[in-house]
Parts: sequence; C-alpha cells; structure tokens
Amino acid sequence: MWTLQGSILPENQARVALHQRFGFWLMGRREKIAWMSYGPMANQLRDTVIMERRITTVGRPVPPG
Repeated sequence: MWTLQGSILPENQARVALHQRFGFWLMGRREKIAWMSYGPMANQLRDTVIMERRITTVGRPVPPG
C-alpha cells in the first residue's frame, strides 16, 4: 500500500486536524460529490476535501510537498 486517502466534509475541522496530525495533507476539494441522506442537510449534495498520505517503504512516510 503506497497511498492512503480520506474524504472529509470540509466543516469537520477536528477530523481534518486529526488527519494532518497523522501525516495526511490536503490534496484538494471535490464539489457536490457527497449526498447527505440524513440530518439538517438531508437531500443535498455536499463538497468534500481529499486528504492523502503516501509512503515509499512500509513504515516510512513521505513528507508532503
């Protein structure tokens, strides 16, 4: 496994910070890609941010950039 990716709702800053603490960096934003099926934003398309972490060898993360 060389790349791990996560897709997070952008307003969830706690989860974005947690991913950054574990070596993930922000790759970009996908617009209107996630369908909300519950809660106050039900039946709406939502944006997400993509977080990524790459490794060159098992157990050795590559720094962002």
